[in-house]
Amino acid sequence: MGYTALHAFRKTLQGKPVLIFRMEMGSLENYRGSDLTILHVLAKMIGASLRHWRWSAYIFASFVHPSSYALAARYCPIVWPNRNQPTPGAYERLLQALADDFQLAPVNPPSPRVRQVSWITRETTPLVWDPQRNPHVAYFLEANPGYGQGQGLLTVIRARLPDLLLIFVRFAYVRGRRLLRSR
Repeated sequence: MGYTALHAFRKTLQGKPVLIFRMEMGSLENYRGSDLTILHVLAKMIGASLRHWRWSAYIFASFVHPSSYALAARYCPIVWPNRNQPTPGAYERLLQALADDFQLAPVNPPSPRVRQVSWITRETTPLVWDPQRNPHVAYFLEANPGYGQGQGLLTVIRARLPDLLLIFVRFAYVRGRRLLRSR
C-alpha cells in the first residue's frame, strides 16, 4: 500500500538535450521493503531511455530520508554526492542548475547541496537505520542533518541505458534472493 510517481523531463542543459527523471515513492510501514514497484519504475525509465537513446539521462532527487539515499547508493553505479570521493565540478554544476530549475530553495543558512522541499516523511524518529552499520546512512545524516524539517539532499544519479539495466539487475537479484530466503 503506497504510491509511486515517475516524471520524465526533456530539458536542454548547456545546449544539449537531457532526460531528467524525478520520482516520489511512499508506502505504509507494514509494506516497506517487500514491494517491487521500483522494478516497474526502472522498466519505465528504460523505455524512456530507449526512446531518447542519444540523450544524456539522469535521475535528480532531493532525498528527505536516509533510507532513500542509502537505497540509491547501494544499487546505482554513479551517485553524486557520495561518501567516497568529492563530487566532480560538472556534476556539482548539474545539481545546482537542476535545483534552481525545479525551484528548490536553499536552506537557511544556505547550503548548496541541501534544499527546502517542505515535506517530510512520516517516520523521522526514531532512526531505524544504524549509521554504524550502513555508511551511506551515516553520510546522509552528516550531509543533511535537517531532513526531519523537510530538507532534501540534492542527488544526481547517472541514468544512461547501461546504468539503468545494471540497477535493474542488481535490484532484481537482491530482491529475488531475499524472496527465496523467506520461503
